[in-house]
Amino acid sequence: MDITLKAVYLNDKDGKSGYNDYDSTLTFFTKKNSKYDVFVYDINYLKIYSPYLLDLNKHLPKEHLDLYSSENNKNLSIYNNERLGLMKYLNQEKDML
Repeated sequence: MDITLKAVYLNDKDGKSGYNDYDSTLTFFTKKNSKYDVFVYDINYLKIYSPYLLDLNKHLPKEHLDLYSSENNKNLSIYNNERLGLMKYLNQEKDML
C-alpha cells in the first residue's frame, strides 16, 4: 500500500494549558494545508472537532468499518449520522466492548 506513518504528538510542555486545551488542536484542523492526514483525538471533543472531520462512511470500505462497529464504539464515534472516528480503545472500567 506504500503508506508511511509519522507520529507527531501535541503536549503541554509548560503545564499551563492542561489536558483539556482543545484550542491548540483546533489550529491543526483549521489551517489550510495537507500536512496531516490522520488525527488521534479525545472523543470528548467530537462535537467540537466534527466540522473538521470526514465522514468515514464515505471513505472506508464497509468491511473495515464493521471491525469497529460494537454498539459502544458506534455510540461514541457517530455524530449527526456521520462516522467521524474509529475507537482505538475504551475505558474498560466504564465501557466494555
